[in-house]
Parts: sequence; structure tokens; C-alpha cells
Amino acid sequence: GTATEPTPASDIFAFGCLVYELLTGKPAFGASTEALLAARVMPDDMDSLSPDMASLLYDCWARQPASRLSTKRLVDRIVSLPIRHFTLIPQDGSGSSDSE
Repeated sequence: GTATEPTPASDIFAFGCLVYELLTGKPAFGASTEALLAARVMPDDMDSLSPDMASLLYDCWARQPASRLSTKRLVDRIVSLPIRHFTLIPQDGSGSSDSE
């Protein structure tokens, strides 16, 4: 494919990828080839995120760039989320992610 100039929509997509990796420690679309990356199969462990955070990321990753959140809408949604949405849901149900 041909490279295109970055756009606000591509920045929103990249932001979603960054947030996903920060929260899970894994790349959102860890594809080994461009073809696999282009297919953009959604990450299979979205259930480790709060439903509100998962919804925000899905909106950042809308297949059609025009359907992605605007920068203003993204900021509005982020500021409305309680801080607990920026952490992983503990898989063991303990309520703590400390490993000490």
C-alpha cells in the first residue's frame, strides 16, 4: 500500500493503541505482517479493561477514519471517566494489582 500523511483520525487510532498497551502491556494489534495488521482483528482480551475504557478504545479504532472520535470528543470522554478506568480489572478478584 501507499503511505499517507498522518491525520487527526490516525492520531486518534494511535492514541487508542498506546492506551491499550499501557494498560495491558501488550500491543493492541500485535500483527507480524502488514496484511495482518491491516485486518485489525480486535484484541481478544478487552475484558481485562473496564467496559467504559473498552468502549472508548473501540471508538478510537473505528474502521472508517471519519467514524473515529474527534480530539475534543476524546478529551471529553477521558475526563468523564473515573480514574479506576485507567487500571486493569484484577483477574484474581483481589481488588489489588500490587505484586509485592
